[in-house]
Amino acid sequence: MGSSRPIGTIGVLILGKKNRKIAEVKPLLDTLLDNGFYLSQRLYREALSLAEETP
Repeated sequence: MGSSRPIGTIGVLILGKKNRKIAEVKPLLDTLLDNGFYLSQRLYREALSLAEETP
């Protein structure tokens, strides 16, 4: 299957930000959380850090 590996929902959002396909990750993470998506506070902060955003 080549060198592809799964990156998950959060990884897709971060990749989208880095590739300038989306402007901000935080509002999308907040929408996911508001709709029942489980995300630990640690992973939330780490995702924002990787996306170069502040909590």
